[in-house]
Amino acid sequence: MMLPMLISAVISPMVLKKLGSNVKVLNFANWITFGAGIVTFGLQMVGVLQINFIFFALLMGVLAFGNGLCFVPTYAMWVETIDHNQEVTGKSMGGTITSLSGFLGKAQAAISTLAVGWVLLFIGYEVDSTTGNFVGELSQIPPMLNWFIVIAGLLPAIFSIAAIFIYAKYPLKDRSEEQLVD
Repeated sequence: MMLPMLISAVISPMVLKKLGSNVKVLNFANWITFGAGIVTFGLQMVGVLQINFIFFALLMGVLAFGNGLCFVPTYAMWVETIDHNQEVTGKSMGGTITSLSGFLGKAQAAISTLAVGWVLLFIGYEVDSTTGNFVGELSQIPPMLNWFIVIAGLLPAIFSIAAIFIYAKYPLKDRSEEQLVD
């Protein structure tokens, strides 16, 4: 799963140059994630993923590719925010903005780790803390896998669409767009 994400992070600057806008790249990445998530969920619901695990692995790779594509545009948006703040207020607050970004990243990681634990508990995944073996009812595995696909496929798709709407409200015009207009 790391390989597609790393590859897309490396090619992200080229995609940014081609599309010319941070928001366009982020929306492109979100559409990739949306498509992979919806297809994953649909294939699970019709029973294809139960027959062939390869489809799941490929679709999760596509989803990871979309996530990795966001790396460079997100950092570029932070820099734009720092520059915009300097232009508007006349104060250099790059350190504060960078620290806040780091804090938000750590908070996001902590909350997502907690949420994963809660979700696994909710869907019935129980393990023996000493052996690491599944201790739940074996008959509960198929519905548990359906819920897992909701979490691994459908929720990322929903969040991707939400992100597209949020990025539509991004108040700063990309420098590259301004240069194209001039």
